[in-house]
Amino acid sequence: DDIVTPAYFSEELARLIRGAEVKIFPRGGHWFQHVMAREFNQAVLPFLNSHTPADARLRLAESTP
Repeated sequence: DDIVTPAYFSEELARLIRGAEVKIFPRGGHWFQHVMAREFNQAVLPFLNSHTPADARLRLAESTP
């Protein structure tokens, strides 16, 4: 559904980047992260968390008010 960056571009990039994952959301479009922020965060945050060293997560938690 993204006429700016078709899904096959993302699939090709993911193929070239070790550890990359692609999630395609129906009717996501180019501004998916804004239009469907909850779904975006539910997909992205676990991925980022699983690829962030534990000590960095601890430092971030300690610096957050």
